[in-house]
Amino acid sequence: MSMGFKERNARRALYMTNNDVVSAVDFLIEEKAKKLQKREEDMKRRLCIQISMGSIKNLLNLAASKSLME
Repeated sequence: MSMGFKERNARRALYMTNNDVVSAVDFLIEEKAKKLQKREEDMKRRLCIQISMGSIKNLLNLAASKSLME
């Protein structure tokens, strides 16, 4: 708990590792790394979607402006 982990998470890690403190700390560190990796992947995915949506909007605007010129 004094290592920057919430008490609830520390207790859960201890429970999951049969009160093995070293394994519990490893568990908490790995869990934190997985959450960070997932957050980064989600941000990349959102950025790709935003870029795709921007491209689609640009194509639609181009098509609309071409149809106005005809």
